[in-house]
Amino acid sequence: VGPSASGPLSSVELDLNSTLSVFPNPASQTLTVNQLPENASQISLYSLQGNLVKSVPVGDGSTTMDLKVETLPTGMYLLSVTHSQGSTTQRVVITH
Repeated sequence: VGPSASGPLSSVELDLNSTLSVFPNPASQTLTVNQLPENASQISLYSLQGNLVKSVPVGDGSTTMDLKVETLPTGMYLLSVTHSQGSTTQRVVITH
């Protein structure tokens, strides 16, 4: 069962075999998430403390999405893409 939007992320497993591409990393304005699985439904950004800081739905058939991060504090985050097989997570850094 995945994390709820209101509760903290309890555990994270980074998917090192993912084809997901997130750039630029570090980012200051916008993160581009590329090569999304065709069945992706949600992109979520969590603080390292496990708190959900941003979540956006993925449009049907989208393979690329931009995530605005200019209002987030500088730091390391976990970006999670939810899809029909579970989720894929990558570390990202926000700098200003």
